[in-house]
Amino acid sequence: MESKERRNAEEYRIQIVWRKVFFMIYLHLGALYGIYLCFTAAKWGTIFFGLPHYTFSLTYPNGKFFMQKASIFEWSRDHRVHHKYSETDADPYNSKRGFFFAHMGWLMVRKHPKVIEMGKKIDIKDLLDDKIVQFQHK
Repeated sequence: MESKERRNAEEYRIQIVWRKVFFMIYLHLGALYGIYLCFTAAKWGTIFFGLPHYTFSLTYPNGKFFMQKASIFEWSRDHRVHHKYSETDADPYNSKRGFFFAHMGWLMVRKHPKVIEMGKKIDIKDLLDDKIVQFQHK
């Protein structure tokens, strides 16, 4: 007998969001151009000071930067859902859908309905209390 989760997975059809696909292509082409400039036009001091990379704490300047790139609220909520419901249909980066999907493909498709459903049930009180997150949310 088929499990309910197996039937739900078969009913769900991946819908590509082409705007996101083109953004990812543009982003990676820009990164390649940046690497090219690094080796042809950048000074060694610029390269050296560009290497330190601190992203483990969300300070105001970092928060301001990330507010322009993605929804802090949505990204954090989905990451919590990923940890709580790992390897199920509720996992936004479900590796059972393949290597590409788990690493990059999930960024270019609509969310599985289970991800949305479980995202509404996850504890996000600290995100709602955070001033940076609230500023972006409003």
